[in-house]
Amino acid sequence: MEYRLENNYLIKLLNTIGLEFVDDLKQELRSLDKSASGDLINSINYKVVESNDVYNIEIYSEDYLKYVDQGRKPGKRPPISAIKPWVMAKGIKIPNKSGGFVTNESAAFVIAKSIGEKGIKPTNVVSKVQKALFQKYEPSIKIAIQQDYKEYIKKMFSDI
Repeated sequence: MEYRLENNYLIKLLNTIGLEFVDDLKQELRSLDKSASGDLINSINYKVVESNDVYNIEIYSEDYLKYVDQGRKPGKRPPISAIKPWVMAKGIKIPNKSGGFVTNESAAFVIAKSIGEKGIKPTNVVSKVQKALFQKYEPSIKIAIQQDYKEYIKKMFSDI
């Protein structure tokens, strides 16, 4: 008879960690005022994935989380189409020479140009949350793995 390690305890714990990671990441982004439109925060989710008996928690979000997290070096400016929704959500108004304000498109252009010239500072928010949760859950992960192996061994010996 073939026996398979089910990893039920580990999977349950990884789902708990995934939920907490998402909640903590959202909270950190809000505390850093990185929630202008809410699109980034609303996009964050996770999934526990198994491949070749290795389990990972994969985090999903809008692509620009990498720039919020890791920053952006000066160089090529970001697309105006990516900046414009942020400008609108933040209500950014840039005065023009006639006493009014430039269009959202023009404001996005100015901001994109500035990002291209100066870059964006990293927040390192993902690694900060990841590190905190690893420290919190490292002992529990070991225990979950031990419990899964105990169940596996029980199944093996129950058929003898």
